[in-house]
Amino acid sequence: MTSPALRRAPAAVFLDRDGVIVQEGDHLHRIADLAFIAGSLAAMRRLNEAGIPICIVTNQAGIAKGLYTEEQYFAFSDAMVEAMRRQQVSVADIRHCPHHPEGVVPRYTRDCDCRKPGTALIESALTAHGWRARDCVLIGDKNSDIEAGLKMGMRTYLVETGHGWEHRDQTQAQHVVCDLAVAVSHLLSSPWKIGDVPSETT
Repeated sequence: MTSPALRRAPAAVFLDRDGVIVQEGDHLHRIADLAFIAGSLAAMRRLNEAGIPICIVTNQAGIAKGLYTEEQYFAFSDAMVEAMRRQQVSVADIRHCPHHPEGVVPRYTRDCDCRKPGTALIESALTAHGWRARDCVLIGDKNSDIEAGLKMGMRTYLVETGHGWEHRDQTQAQHVVCDLAVAVSHLLSSPWKIGDVPSETT
């Protein structure tokens, strides 16, 4: 039987935004409230230096709920990317879901496939960039993130920042770690095999 082919690193790393990269907030959208979690920028820079693309996938239910507009979301995202650029960090893609079934803005009030644990955000990014899901990693702070990654056959990490500490006892993530920095250190030091998703918890 032929062993799975070895890879040097993941094809891409998918990150949730709030609670993984930036400090969790109550429907975070004000640029003044942008604050990076300690170590997150350095961790992302390590991924850049390793040649691993980063894709951010984020649920933004506040748009559907009328708490902020999609334009405000884009302004916040632009400010975040610029702050990252100043720290020599780049991302390959950012995708968001503006929907929620209990919204108040008709345009965005619906069930959808892109709101995690739905997988449409991930699938669209995979298609756009030519990545294979089984060669990628997903890192999130909620089990909705983890469920989306597992549906796609990705290796998954739950971080205890954000809401992670609330979800860790019920998670199906392969790895549970304290933050993004530890997740990146672990994945960069792990052996990679195409199509091989480990079952251990760190």
